[in-house]
Amino acid sequence: MINNLFLTSFKNSGTVDANIKLQITRSNKNLLKGWIHIPQLSPSWALFNAVLDWKMQLVWDKKWEEYKEKFLKEMSRTEPQRYLRHIALRLKEGNRIALACYCPDEEFCHRRLVKELVEKILKNEQL
Repeated sequence: MINNLFLTSFKNSGTVDANIKLQITRSNKNLLKGWIHIPQLSPSWALFNAVLDWKMQLVWDKKWEEYKEKFLKEMSRTEPQRYLRHIALRLKEGNRIALACYCPDEEFCHRRLVKELVEKILKNEQL
């Protein structure tokens, strides 16, 4: 099931073969055509602005663990959990789902963390 959850950046979003396409960004300013905007699965404005500061200070790679901890705490709230469970349910139904955001590299990106959270739900069958 989790093999049907794809991660992509906006740059590569046109090549994604998925029947459900979710843009997990805080802003819908550049909403991709045919994609559904889900800001509940993006970092808060405060955390997003912290990332921008860390990148400008060239310390983003050193701040990743701090970011990850804060982001996962945000995702533990009721509303994000509801969206994560909804994605897991759609995957169980056989849907192919893509998650997109601005980050060019998923290694240091919240969409990878979102995928890991969905995997955990599927593994624990918390649906």
